[in-house]
Amino acid sequence: MGKRLKPFRAAGSYALGLFLLLLLCGTSTSIVGAADPVILEIIVPGTIYAGEAFSATLRVTRDLTASPPVWPYATGYFVIDGGSPSVFDIRFDGSASWEQSFTLSLSSGSHTLGFSVGYWLDEDWTLLTASVERSIIVQTRIPGYTVEWLQKPDGSIRAGKMIHLRFSIRDASGSFVQSDDVQIVVEDTQHNMIAEATCGRRSDSIRIYTNKEYYRWDWKTEKDLPEGVYSVTVFLNDAELSPPISITIVSKA
Repeated sequence: MGKRLKPFRAAGSYALGLFLLLLLCGTSTSIVGAADPVILEIIVPGTIYAGEAFSATLRVTRDLTASPPVWPYATGYFVIDGGSPSVFDIRFDGSASWEQSFTLSLSSGSHTLGFSVGYWLDEDWTLLTASVERSIIVQTRIPGYTVEWLQKPDGSIRAGKMIHLRFSIRDASGSFVQSDDVQIVVEDTQHNMIAEATCGRRSDSIRIYTNKEYYRWDWKTEKDLPEGVYSVTVFLNDAELSPPISITIVSKA
């Protein structure tokens, strides 16, 4: 179980002074080199969604063969996007590694997690520092929406004809989802985009019929559109909704 971040606590001016010293020593975009007596890691899930809790695990590994040895007590600092640090004690208790998980919930977009450790060598009490940064992208999760196709071609369509499409977007409860961010993309079998449309008032735009709870798009195909099968996919906020449909185009001649 992860624990939520504690507010910044400073053991007098010493802890703050040590943190400032760590900042002055700079940070790295990866774990510190294997030649150092202490290695730091920040471990996060592969996919992170906005507003949803996830665990960020901080891990410190010390080299038990280092001479002089690393003192078994250290001070850790965890920072999110350059904000105020959370300060905590690190106790190895005879082990080569220490780790702790923090439960986080972040907004969508890019974020930077920073982990710094101040530690000492056993004999001469030399203060050393190690730092690591990790950049993460927090995604927006699209709810489980599905497309209900109300009008689509039953058979093949000749190139140059107008194709009338009507569809509805429903959430998990079956309610109509209305959004101006709906988009349609038409692709060939090689995933080349042939046409696209967004919501608007133009004749080639997607129209929203709120009272009847559906969207409508009229696709005027080009006369020279090659024969073949084309996929029509609905997107919402750049997320693909399913199911797509296939339309077969045949030559006008």
